[in-house]
Amino acid sequence: MLELAVSERAYLAHRRALTTNAEGQEILLGLTHQESLAYIDCCRHGGDRTAQATMQWNALRDRHEAARDVVIDIEEMLVCRQLHRNGTSPSSAYL
Repeated sequence: MLELAVSERAYLAHRRALTTNAEGQEILLGLTHQESLAYIDCCRHGGDRTAQATMQWNALRDRHEAARDVVIDIEEMLVCRQLHRNGTSPSSAYL
């Protein structure tokens, strides 16, 4: 498991940002275990501020956010499909 404070874990879980890789390691969506550790460390401490380090962090962030977007889109599609099967309009479910 990633070493996260209770508040960090709650925040990341709420954002659907955590998953488990094929080796059973907890990771951030879209990142390897090592990348997840580096990303979390940089978020906590600011990390190296060189241009190269900033570009690497931005690339990790972009991959992570793109993976999160896919998961959220799939979840929304599944909710809409279930609502349709139940005869409920997706727009009325959010009112």
